Amino acid sequence: MKPPFCLLALAATHFALVPAAAGAQEVSPPSLTIDEAIVRALDSAPELTAAGARVDASEQRIDGASRRPNPTLDFTSEGVLGSGDHNLFNEAEAAVGVMQPWERGGDLDARRSLAERERDVTAVEAEIAWRDLIRAVELAYLDIQAARIRQTIAEARVAALQALAGIVDRRVQAARDPVMARDRIGARLAEAEIEAGLARRQVVTSATILASYWGGLPDFTVETESFLSLGGLGNASADAAAPELALLRARRARSDAEIELETARAVPDANVGLELRHYQASNDVALGVRFSIPLQVWNANRANIASARSEAAAIDADFAARQRQVQRDVQALALRRQAAAGELAALDESVLPRLETALEQARTGFARGSFSFLEIYDVQQALIEARLRRTDALFAIHQADIQLRRLTGAPRTTLQRPGTQQ
Repeated sequence: MKPPFCLLALAATHFALVPAAAGAQEVSPPSLTIDEAIVRALDSAPELTAAGARVDASEQRIDGASRRPNPTLDFTSEGVLGSGDHNLFNEAEAAVGVMQPWERGGDLDARRSLAERERDVTAVEAEIAWRDLIRAVELAYLDIQAARIRQTIAEARVAALQALAGIVDRRVQAARDPVMARDRIGARLAEAEIEAGLARRQVVTSATILASYWGGLPDFTVETESFLSLGGLGNASADAAAPELALLRARRARSDAEIELETARAVPDANVGLELRHYQASNDVALGVRFSIPLQVWNANRANIASARSEAAAIDADFAARQRQVQRDVQALALRRQAAAGELAALDESVLPRLETALEQARTGFARGSFSFLEIYDVQQALIEARLRRTDALFAIHQADIQLRRLTGAPRTTLQRPGTQQ
């Protein structure tokens, strides 16, 4: 090699190594696991704060419902002003009494039971909000994982086409292929670079969406090992742990408590008390007893009792309908997962190995001059599409798993229910 060419080679090597050394000094972003992402989102979720405040408010209402009605203090004065001797200083009468409401139908226990059932409903609603947030974070994390896999496939396609473009360029320079071949492979490479750029931007977009759940920045990366491995949910079914069914059960219990309260209110409450009366004319004092009770002439609370029972019947019908809907959704997700798993198995066992073998044969034939670069490109494109289909199948499986966990109430093994996660 002549000296000028040696200097050029050394300079090229120097400039090629400088970016690599600078990149080696850059600190790679930390890896964020799915559990860490969920914990961050749960710790800064305003909807969970609101749900917790509603549960606290319902707890306070239980305390209020457990207290008896307050007594009343009555003061009456007769004959304060009048003609003759009927005035304040002669024949006036004054009375002071204390009246206590007497709940005769068990209103106190029924009222406290209704408040407790209201608390149960708000607790289940809080757990549903908790599960909805976990599902949203899991889906956002899954989007990043799939985007990273697609980015890897797109960048691998660019690298393969760059290598192929270099070979085609040398063959064109050696007049073994027409110039049109270099232009065509250049166009394919440009398309691949565009797709790779879109894939990189999709990773950033997905990371930004995930970070928005805790108001952070997308200054992290995610692992893809869990995306490439499959787990099992067991026999998913719409059992008692299904959040929507648990909510309807809580509402049905609240409806029963409302029936009990309205039934207790059907028994009229009385007012009993003592009265101390002073007679101005004789300066005497007398103690009396007071008692009052409403007469159920026009309203015996039958309408409210019937309304509460109708509401209970409506909740029973809602529960049956929701149970069927959950069962249908579970079956649909299970079938979707099964179809995606079957597609994944077919790709791994039949499609991908054959395409990889065909690509190796095409490269060998191209090196010998038996094939053109178009045969290599077609096989590469088919292999990339198959890998993208495999990614889509994995995405569908994990997405079905997330939806099934949310629908059936299956817990995440590393996370606890609200109220016990501290």
